[in-house]
Amino acid sequence: MIFKPETADIFEESLKKIARYIGFDSQRPEAEFRKGPDVLWEVGNLKYFVIECKNGATTDSICKRDCNQLNGSGQWFTNTYDQTCNFTPILIHPSVKFEYAASPKEKTRIINEEKLNLLRQNISDFIRSLCVENNIKNDKFIREKLIFHKLRSNDFCDNYTTSFS
Repeated sequence: MIFKPETADIFEESLKKIARYIGFDSQRPEAEFRKGPDVLWEVGNLKYFVIECKNGATTDSICKRDCNQLNGSGQWFTNTYDQTCNFTPILIHPSVKFEYAASPKEKTRIINEEKLNLLRQNISDFIRSLCVENNIKNDKFIREKLIFHKLRSNDFCDNYTTSFS
């Protein structure tokens, strides 16, 4: 998972798999149903992450089109899920600055390069700790490592996303 043009499919599939590695359900609605976000994580307690991946972006700001795509995916979520469910819109983009014409929703979070690197490192360390120490079936150990690496749903946005400017 890196910022590199022409890698959207493998990036999105990797993000879907990562969710499952850390205990969340996930899917790729746009690829699977031709509608919705690039990646959707179900993170428990009727909470979801609606994720649009712009890992191929090379601009210094987030364009209106990318912002509108995330907003549209949020609307898809609202139309698809009932009102007991809520979501956090997340945009993966190297920049945290929206261009003037863009209108991001207040709850929008960004995974920029710094946050993506941290996520990638902590996912790798988490998986390595399970495999090296042969604790792949040890629920208590897995929970402890999820806490240590800040990979639980209530830790995720605070540690792996940032606000926009």
